[in-house]
Amino acid sequence: MKRMLLGVLILFQSCYTVERNCLPFHTGTFEFTQIIKNTCNQCSGSGKSTLLNILGGFDRDYAGNFMLGEENMRDKTEREIDTIRKRRIGFVFQHYVLLNNLTVLENVEIALRVIGVVSAGSRKRASLHALKLVGLREHADNLPVMKAIKRSLDENNIPENMNWTAEDGGISRQETKAMLLSLWNSEAQETLKIDLWVKDMPMDQMQLFFHQTLVSLSDTFYEATKDEKMTATMKDFCDYFAEKLKLKKD
Repeated sequence: MKRMLLGVLILFQSCYTVERNCLPFHTGTFEFTQIIKNTCNQCSGSGKSTLLNILGGFDRDYAGNFMLGEENMRDKTEREIDTIRKRRIGFVFQHYVLLNNLTVLENVEIALRVIGVVSAGSRKRASLHALKLVGLREHADNLPVMKAIKRSLDENNIPENMNWTAEDGGISRQETKAMLLSLWNSEAQETLKIDLWVKDMPMDQMQLFFHQTLVSLSDTFYEATKDEKMTATMKDFCDYFAEKLKLKKD
């Protein structure tokens, strides 16, 4: 059943007007707007999340029209909506979605990398300016409060220890000495890479870590592509890697 956008919008404050399934909804730059009264006794189920999902381009199953400027979002393809969301819409989830092993500043910078800001200096300046606007500049180097991976740094910002948590798996604050994460930016056609290891990680463990990662990558490559020939080439390199580092016993 399609959600009636008009029906959702009627529940908002009386200062808004509804005409022909269209709600004039205007905000200025960096302006926050209250759309549901805090004193409302029946806010649960009134359509707050539905509206935000529509405004964010995540929910397209509704009647009526959503106009962004002069553009009707109903006429857009998924690819066009993705581009609009990257460049014109900021969406903060109720349960915030952050890369938990990165600082506040580094999390903000990722959005700029996704839209193609190449210069590290430009990303940092813009991110610090944005944090200052919302009063979070002093927290730029902090890690998220709720995090899957926690790290402590020395005076040179090198990790001294790390631990990770996976509540669904019953794991809490388990120690780790290294982690790798890759994210694919399809628009920029590049990989965003995050790698961390503690400064006292033994060399033999580092070598094993990378060898097992390479083996796992070859397995994943086959699952994704079914390219047996290239997978075999990758496996050969894994064997060569292990042989040169003397990771395999004769």
